Amino acid sequence: MKHVNKTKQKGLAAAEFVIVVPVLLFLLMATAEFGRLLYQYEVLTRATRDAARFAAEEAGTGTLGYINNSSGDASTWPVLQSETANIALCGFRDCSGKAAHVDGLQNSDIEVLTNDNYHVTVNVNYRFVPLFGDSLSTFGFGAPASLAIPLQSSVTMRAL
Repeated sequence: MKHVNKTKQKGLAAAEFVIVVPVLLFLLMATAEFGRLLYQYEVLTRATRDAARFAAEEAGTGTLGYINNSSGDASTWPVLQSETANIALCGFRDCSGKAAHVDGLQNSDIEVLTNDNYHVTVNVNYRFVPLFGDSLSTFGFGAPASLAIPLQSSVTMRAL
C-alpha cells in the first residue's frame, strides 16, 4: 500500500475551494434571478388579467355586451383605455404618486385594444433586466450581449 505524503496535500482543500466556490455562487445567483423572472412574469400576468377584467366590465353597455367604442359614444373609450392602462400599471385608475407593479414598467408598455365590438384585449410588454446588468461584455470581441429578456402578457375578455 502506498502512503500519501502529507506535505504534498497541504493547501489542496484551499485550491479546491477556490475552484468550486465561484461555480456554486454562479448557480446560486442564476437560480435567484430565474425566480425573480418568474415572479415578475406572474405579477405582470395578474395585472394584465385585472386590467382586462376592469375593461370588460366598464366597456360594455349593460347586458348587450357591446363596447361603448362603437355604440356612438366614442368619448368614453380613450378615458377607459387610460384607466385600464393605469390598472395594469399600478392597480388604480389614477397612478399619481403610486409605484408600478414592476420596476421599469411604463404606460407606453401597455396597450388596450378592441378588435371587434365585443372583446377587449390588454397587452403588456416588459423588458426584464437582471440585477447584475442588462448587457454582458464581450471584452472587445463584438457588441455586448444583451441580457434583457422580453416578457409579454396578453389577455382578451368579452365585454359584459
